[in-house]
Amino acid sequence: MDLRNERELANTREKLRRSEVLYEADERETGGDEELREAEMESLKRLINQFKEEIARYETRTAATGGLSASAERGGGAGVPAAAEGR
Repeated sequence: MDLRNERELANTREKLRRSEVLYEADERETGGDEELREAEMESLKRLINQFKEEIARYETRTAATGGLSASAERGGGAGVPAAAEGR
C-alpha cells in the first residue's frame, strides 16, 4: 500500500508504534507455547517492516517533490505543502 497523505502517514506511524510495543512485550514473555510466540513475533516483525517501508516510501516521495503531498503530485491540491494538506 502507498500512503497518500499526512493523515495516513500519522496513522501508519501509530500502527508501527503499537506493533513495536506488542513485539517488545512478546520478547519479555516467558512460559506458554514458545512455538506460538515465535510465530507471532515473526508475523509482527513482518508487519513492523512493512510499516517502516511504507513510511520511508512516502517520505522519499514527498522529499523528491519538495514537500508536496502525493495528492498534490496528481493535481489534487497542487501547490499545497504536505503539512498543510491535513488541516
